[in-house]
Amino acid sequence: METDCALLLFAVVLITSALVFKKNLIKAMMEKQLTVPEPVWNRLNLSWAGFFTFMGFLNLYVAFNYSTEAWVNFKLFGSMGLMFGFVIAQVCCFPNTYKKRKQSSVLLHPRRRHT
Repeated sequence: METDCALLLFAVVLITSALVFKKNLIKAMMEKQLTVPEPVWNRLNLSWAGFFTFMGFLNLYVAFNYSTEAWVNFKLFGSMGLMFGFVIAQVCCFPNTYKKRKQSSVLLHPRRRHT
């Protein structure tokens, strides 16, 4: 039950922060790694909120309609597989909008000492 509450709480926090506080938390976490247009950040935020909501209710459904063993297997393997699939689907849905930010040349080409 704690997992379900946490997933649903994540969804509520993502949506509340976007609608009430005008703060996109996905963008706040990822903007240093990715450069995408504002509408893409909004879709990412909503898609994560939707995914967390879906996973929370799916976990509740499995917990109350299947055996404890099936529920444990779902939590261990099913939820991890769904999360992995969701992340892969996001990368495939937005392939042309993702651009990695350039790192400083110091990181890419460290100076060599000449002796």
